[in-house]
This record gives sequence, structure tokens and C-alpha cells, in this order.
Amino acid sequence: MEIKIEKYLKVIRWVVIILFALAVIITLFNFYLIKGTYDIIFQYLANNIGLNIWLIRIIAIIFSLLVLIYGLKWFWKAISPSPLIKSQDRNNALLGLGALFILFCSMMWIFTQDNNFNKIGEVQKCYAATLDGYEYVDCSYKVHPIYGTEVKPVTPEIVKIIENKKINEVSRVIPNRNFRFFSPDGRPLIYYYKYPNEKLEFFSQSGKHPQFNVDLRPITSEIVKELFEYIDNGNDSMVIGNEIKKNISQVPNQLSTEIKNNSQNKEIKKETYVNYIINNSIKNTANTKEIIITIIDNNNDIEPDINQDISKVFSSKGYNSTTSFFSTKFIADGIFNHLYNGNLDMIRKLELIKYSDFLCLGKVSFSLRENKSRNDMVTAEYKIDFRIITIEDGNIQKYFSKNATGTGWSNEEAKSVAKNNLISVIENNL
Repeated sequence: MEIKIEKYLKVIRWVVIILFALAVIITLFNFYLIKGTYDIIFQYLANNIGLNIWLIRIIAIIFSLLVLIYGLKWFWKAISPSPLIKSQDRNNALLGLGALFILFCSMMWIFTQDNNFNKIGEVQKCYAATLDGYEYVDCSYKVHPIYGTEVKPVTPEIVKIIENKKINEVSRVIPNRNFRFFSPDGRPLIYYYKYPNEKLEFFSQSGKHPQFNVDLRPITSEIVKELFEYIDNGNDSMVIGNEIKKNISQVPNQLSTEIKNNSQNKEIKKETYVNYIINNSIKNTANTKEIIITIIDNNNDIEPDINQDISKVFSSKGYNSTTSFFSTKFIADGIFNHLYNGNLDMIRKLELIKYSDFLCLGKVSFSLRENKSRNDMVTAEYKIDFRIITIEDGNIQKYFSKNATGTGWSNEEAKSVAKNNLISVIENNL
């Protein structure tokens, strides 16, 4: 009986040895066991742990060498014909090889599970469209196992959309009767959360509620009907966000009061408002979507580069956009803030409906700091408060606050990377 067990153990041992030998040969030929392991560990620790860069390198080198040294040591004990090596030592070496292999594979999975591309740019993950957006699907599938949609290799744009959804980058919207709630094929375009007191809160995309960490639900025709009932009955407080707009609309028109007090006739002349517009050549036509874009910084100066980049985003979505509509006096006199807060009275006085359908207004700030992982690099950060206003009714159709960072060897390089990332964040949230 013991002879049979010993025979089976030998067979198992040699099978494992052969498999491990093949793995070792392949990995050594590709320098994966040493350099590949080092690269993966270094990248993971550098991106996720705020340690000194040289300490990270030491940790990565030690782990890689330990895997190599113990792997070769136990491998030699398992296959060596030397009579000095006892049978028990061979079995222990075999168990050690198996444990090392499992440990190595587990750690490599932990370090690489979030990688969408390898170091030479090859795609590592695939995706498919679902009713709830995009999601990762194993590349061995041709179609999504549930929805039957085509499985494709990920792109940087798709990765941003999926990752934004995972980190709850959702923005609240305040829908009205003019909103489009469903795509032509019936896919929900708005998501909602219903409070225990029956209040509704709406969001522009799927994900988690930013405060309660629960899944947002795709809108249904029943919820749309419920929303319309609230609108028709004047129950604005039943939709989260409407109370903000209501409070804004109740703010006294301080600018109008100041101008009236300084005017001999106690009236606001129409010419006063016309002076705020420097480009009245654009016209709001029935078959087009016009949008006026104005983004300012902390010094109340217009950000020309960001304005132009956002304009390109809207143009790609079918809008006729302009970034040179208002004069600097428009900002200096505080008109910007009135429009930013959805002051419908000011929108009417400027007669903006003649020129555009929408206003895109934003306030952006910028900062630089030393990079935590690399002392010789710089990290730049943009923060933006962004909103789109429907000119016809003064409704703040969409608003969100986002930030984006970028790293570079110089201030200008870091700033450029951060700006490009900011534009991508804005585009993904429109």
C-alpha cells in the first residue's frame, strides 16, 4: 500500500515539476520573474502608497529576488538526483514551490487587476454596453452574456466613463417637462433616488448616491409621471435641488437696485445692458442649438484656453458655441454672478433668448504642489464649479463640481496635463 502511495506521489511530483519548469523557463526567457515582477510592484506601490521612491524600489527588488532565490532553491531540491537530499525534503520543496507559485500569482493578480493596458500599450480588458452604461467583460466573450451586446477592447475614453461610474462621479440634475428622459431606443438617460418622504433626486448618470452610497435607479415612466404631477401641482420642494433654485430666485436684484440708485431717472436704461454684449452677431435660430460659454478664474478673469477647449467639446456634440459674447464689464459689474445663479430677471433684461438657447458658466481655480511620489516632479490641480442654464426659463439644467490633476517635470507640463484631464472630466459629465 505504501509503495502505491509513494508511486502516486512521485507521479504527482514530476507532473508539478514539469509544469513549474515550463513556467520558470517561459518567465526567465521574458525576464518577467525578475524585471517584470519588479516593474509591477514598483508601479503599484508608487501609485497607491505615499512612500519615498527609493524605499519603493528597495521593496520591489527584495520581493523579486526572494521569489527567484526560493523558487530556484526549491526547484533544485525537487529535481536533483543527489542521494544526499531526503525524500521528505523533496516533498517539502515541492510543497514550497506550490505555495510560492500560488502566492506569486495571487500577488500579481492584486497588483495588476486594475490595469487596463500593459506597459507597451496593449489592451488587457474588454467592455460591452448595458442598460446601465458600460461594464467590463471578459475578452473571451464575443457578446455580453446577458444583454447580447458586442464585446470590444477598451479605449481610454471608455475606461474614464467606467471608472467615473465606479467612484460615484455623478452630478445632480433638475429635470423639467422639456427634459429628454429616454433615448430613441428606450434606454433611460436619467437616474434617480427616492427618499422615504417621497422626495425625488435626479442624476445625470448611473452610479452610487454621493451621500448614501446606494445604487441609483434608472428612471421609469412612472417616476416621470410622478415628477410631472409635482410640477403641475407646484410642489417644487418634492424635487431635491428645486429648493436651491427657488432660494436663488428670491434673492433681491442687488445690481438693479444699485443701478437705480445711481441713476437720475431711477430707471435702468436698456443701453446699460447692451454694453455687456460685445458680439451680437450670433442669432438664435429654430433648427440649431446655441450656447454661450464663459469660464472665469479666482481673479474674475476669463480663462481663454479652457473656454476654447470646452467650446470644442460642445461643438462635437452638435452645438453652435461662442466664447466671445460678453465684455469684461459683464464680469466686473457682477452680472456674471447673477446669471451664474440662474437669475431669470437678468436673463430677460439682457434679452439673451435672441442670441442663444443655453449658457455655460463656470468658476475655475488652479494650484501647484510638490508630487508626493517624485520630489523632482510637480502636481497641478484644477477645480471647477460648472453649470448649464436654459435661457428660456432660467433653469439650472446641470451643475457639478469637479477636480482634475496632472503631473509633469515642469509647472507648465503639469498644468497642461491637468487642463486636458479637466476637459475630459467635463466632457464625460455632459
